[in-house]
Amino acid sequence: MSRSRTPLVIAAVLVVVAVAGLLAVVLTRGASDDTSSSASTSTTATTTAAGTDTASTGDPGPVPSDSVYGAVEVSGQPLPEFTGEETDPAIGMAAPTVAGTTYAGEPVEIVPGQGGPMMVVFLAHWCPHCNAEIPVLNEWRDSGAIPADLRIVGVSTSVTDQRPNFPPAQWLADRAWTWPALADDETSAALAAYGGTGFPYFVVIGADGTVRARNAGELPIDQLTNLVATALA
Repeated sequence: MSRSRTPLVIAAVLVVVAVAGLLAVVLTRGASDDTSSSASTSTTATTTAAGTDTASTGDPGPVPSDSVYGAVEVSGQPLPEFTGEETDPAIGMAAPTVAGTTYAGEPVEIVPGQGGPMMVVFLAHWCPHCNAEIPVLNEWRDSGAIPADLRIVGVSTSVTDQRPNFPPAQWLADRAWTWPALADDETSAALAAYGGTGFPYFVVIGADGTVRARNAGELPIDQLTNLVATALA
């Protein structure tokens, strides 16, 4: 009786061993597949991060029209923060160069000393004073009081979707802004380079590339005219 059962026991043991071996192979393959998937995800994440870093270093490539930030490149010494004091330490300093694009991806450069004098106007879409000043600037333009050789460049900065008049590209169109408008980046690098602390913020730059005047707040036409005339005299 005992001898007749021995072959059956041996056969059963062999079946168990074979099944165990098959399970081990399947589990090993599953682990390999999981590891491969994780590596692929990690590579994708690294590539994406690297791309973001490249854009943020200032390569002013095309900016999609639906973008709310631009790629900005700043060169030169930044200006001290504007405090509104009677004596402005930035007067006489070489203004920094800023390269970027409009929200439509068109190149915009603020190159002090190139092409004559200029006035840079920093604006924030959510700022009520900016919204009041743009119509004044348009009226100033239409009045013919702006010097013919004065170049005006706007900078749309400090963008946030938590404030009114977002997105800024539509806001500028709605306000009939007709001058070039550089889209600042997420860190407001252009604003920081020019020492801006309030809006609207005006910086008048001479034909020699140096800062001639800075002012912040709403200005009526006569004061805009006087600011530029005095600065460039």
